[in-house]
Amino acid sequence: MNKLKQRTCSFVTRVSWLKEFMPSTLATIFYLIKVKANANTPMTGIYKGLTFTAYPQDLSAVKEVLVDTEYDFLRDIIHATKVPSILDVGGNIGTFSLWVLGENKNANILSIEASPKTFETIQKTVKSAQERGCNWYCENKAAWKDNNDVFMKTEGDSMGHKVATDGGSKVQGISLQELITMQQKRTGNKQIDILKVDIEGAEESFLANTEENKASLESIKNLVIELHPNYCDITGVEKLIQSHYKNIVPQMDRLSDKPLLHCYN
Repeated sequence: MNKLKQRTCSFVTRVSWLKEFMPSTLATIFYLIKVKANANTPMTGIYKGLTFTAYPQDLSAVKEVLVDTEYDFLRDIIHATKVPSILDVGGNIGTFSLWVLGENKNANILSIEASPKTFETIQKTVKSAQERGCNWYCENKAAWKDNNDVFMKTEGDSMGHKVATDGGSKVQGISLQELITMQQKRTGNKQIDILKVDIEGAEESFLANTEENKASLESIKNLVIELHPNYCDITGVEKLIQSHYKNIVPQMDRLSDKPLLHCYN
């Protein structure tokens, strides 16, 4: 009886927040019932007038970013700039970029997502946003120390897909310097207002403590990074951040136990 009660409460809770993106409460219930029968059933949601695609394994990302608004500390920065330049590194299904566009439709965003399967999902959302006039572009690349090919392991939750040295799907890598240059050419602006990084341990390579990366950070006003100390050695990343940014602020008001840092001068 207790298990049944727990499952019922869990179902009701999920309906209560997921319905905000669906046509109706009934449509939400029907979708979750379909998911029980087929765990690969996609959903089409609406967030502040923008359509997005998500699968059941992506719903935790939807809740964290669009419901719990864990990046809300960036709201004033996004509002303060008429056309903020944003790099979304580890775009996943696009929830961070959707949230940014929900705050400022003029944002100029470049997302990169390494997982080929997840890239297909975010690309659908990007194309829909572009049709509504948004300046959002996405590349299927992996944040890395250089521009050589890497491999992507894509088992389980889309938020846990990881870059590996071998095995999995081959994806082109992209360095911090190359990524910044790409966005600068797109916007015609040397400054990047926000670089958001959530790449499941690849930050050890992408943000290694090198002279090249130190120079690259000169273009980044705000670095927002989720660290994954269980997946990699973050010592070099911490040294790089500390060498450039005067303010390194941990975000404490979140459910995840992984450190999320806002770095700025």
